[in-house]
Amino acid sequence: MMFRSIRVSLAFWLAVILLGSIAVLGVVLHRELRATLYRECDAQLENWVSAVRAIQGAPAAGQSLSDRVRTVLPEAARYAVFGVDGRLLAESTAPMEWSVPTRAATVTVDHYRWRHAVGGRGQGWILVGRSVRDENHSIRQFLITLLVTSSGIVLLTCAGGFVLASCVLAPTKAIAATAQRIAAKQLDERIDVERVPAELRPMAVTLNESFARIETAFATQAAFTADASHELRTPLAVIVAHLELAAMHIGDPEDVAERLRICQAAALRIERIVNGLLTLARADAGSVSVPYVPIELGELVREHVQAMTPLAAARDVSIEVSGGQVFVHGCRDQLGEVVVNLLDNAIRYNRPSGTVTISIAYEGQHAVLRVADSGIGLTDEQLPKVFGRFYRADASRSRSDGSSGLGLAIIRSIVEQHGGTIAVEQAPAVEQTAAVEQAPAVEQAPAVDRATAGGCEFVVRLPRLTSAASGKL
Repeated sequence: MMFRSIRVSLAFWLAVILLGSIAVLGVVLHRELRATLYRECDAQLENWVSAVRAIQGAPAAGQSLSDRVRTVLPEAARYAVFGVDGRLLAESTAPMEWSVPTRAATVTVDHYRWRHAVGGRGQGWILVGRSVRDENHSIRQFLITLLVTSSGIVLLTCAGGFVLASCVLAPTKAIAATAQRIAAKQLDERIDVERVPAELRPMAVTLNESFARIETAFATQAAFTADASHELRTPLAVIVAHLELAAMHIGDPEDVAERLRICQAAALRIERIVNGLLTLARADAGSVSVPYVPIELGELVREHVQAMTPLAAARDVSIEVSGGQVFVHGCRDQLGEVVVNLLDNAIRYNRPSGTVTISIAYEGQHAVLRVADSGIGLTDEQLPKVFGRFYRADASRSRSDGSSGLGLAIIRSIVEQHGGTIAVEQAPAVEQTAAVEQAPAVEQAPAVDRATAGGCEFVVRLPRLTSAASGKL
């Protein structure tokens, strides 16, 4: 049986267990008491049988058998003596309907205990009996006492179980009350784990961790909404302002065309922001489903480096690539977006005559892509924030370059979808050599010297593809 209330369930099952235990104990005690009382009665009846047999074997001395038996048995005794031929030889004064027994036995009939025994000298039968009403009354009194006592114990147990359950569940009520108080303006509230019983502490700790994640999610959502509104407001204001100016100078085609080009650039920026938000929203919802195939990461990197070389040359930045064949399992388009965004970021924030150094290598069970620049670098305070949505280390420069501030957030989302990690480090401002660890089957590429001027190094770690799988390419 199931109840909606834990307290009622606990009280009910305590009562059931206790009733079962008392019932078993009652049966055992009843049988033991009955056996003890009847054993005493049987011993008395056996003594009476022995006395009657002794009289049968003694001389008559002028007395009838009934008179002689009456002298050795108490007045309350019931008896009958039968001869070999079944004739009644003696009986007690109380009238009874006698029947000749067929075997020796001890039986109980109508509150009387009877002993059937063979007569003296092995002849005839002797029946002796006595009332067992007192014994039966004692047994009934015991059962009544047991029933009343058990009922009281069960009621007390139910009440105690209900109170005990209430005490045990009191911490859960406090936890529930805390959870109910947590709202958008009270997300910093937590359960006091020290006041929670040890058995409930894992649940309290888990709930506190969940509340912390909820608080972080709310804060992130609020910041994200504010940032998105701010990012979209600027290009929309530009579009509105220039459309109004174009309407005022409708007679000047060149001015109108220029303002339309400005509006188009602002609209394209809005499009990039919206597309980035859509990509991140799909990733957060887990609705991104693309086919994964074996990919040679070095080939993918060199393909995009070739495409980005004109942009790097326009900014007087050189790109150096080192590493052999490194295989991963993933989506080529998504990993290509990771490479392009990292390259674009390294080129945009580099110094004149700077260098972007890329290395691809195996490190243990991971395929590692490193993209380092010799640019402006980041402060220790900025490093943990670079993957945040709409975060820019140099906001004015990013906006002037048309950056949406979502690129690194999208990169991290893609890398995590592929079961990998991405981190950023402050590159040392010294000459150093990048040593590349290659796959066993790939010839070691020569080391490449690179000079950095305190730029950043992004490190992408992806699960490496096994040699058996990569051999099928």
